[in-house]
Amino acid sequence: TLFCQLIRAGQYATSVTSAWKVIDFVDAFSLNLKRNIQTEPLYLKPFYYLRMQKIRWFEQKMLRTFNSSMIISETDKSVMNNDEILVVPNGVTQGTKSLPVDASAQKSIVFSGNMDYWPNEDAARFLVEEILPHLDETIEVHLVGINNNPNVTKLASERVVVTGRVPSVIDYLQRATVAVCPMRLGAGQQN
Repeated sequence: TLFCQLIRAGQYATSVTSAWKVIDFVDAFSLNLKRNIQTEPLYLKPFYYLRMQKIRWFEQKMLRTFNSSMIISETDKSVMNNDEILVVPNGVTQGTKSLPVDASAQKSIVFSGNMDYWPNEDAARFLVEEILPHLDETIEVHLVGINNNPNVTKLASERVVVTGRVPSVIDYLQRATVAVCPMRLGAGQQN
């Protein structure tokens, strides 16, 4: 059995015929590109549209080349237009047991993720620039997770804490009033 993760690796297995081939798309990258087109300047939209179409064609080629395939969500599967793709969601199941709440915590909103990933950067900026100004002045935003992104770092202020990598996201979730995921772009679910 040959296992490839993402179409980037899958391209190297197209000529292999002596093994059962499985590809994990993770997400429909063409959907990611389609959603990102809306944020591009008008003069770049045709370029990104052509790129999205090329990726869509390549994803379909990978579907025909591999014996079996998987993806992260039903939404991404529907974009791939193939009923045989296996949906394998990821994440952590906490069951019915909730996390203990830190009673001493102030009002705060947490958004966690890899801030170096463009859709997460967009979500962080949207949260801080478009949503936070409409909220009570006592509410803080915590942007928690990997961050080597100067566009996210510059969002830090009296009301916005940009942590970078932390040992445990759960500590921030326990202290938060609410955890949000203000995603507007991207695809899949890479947690």
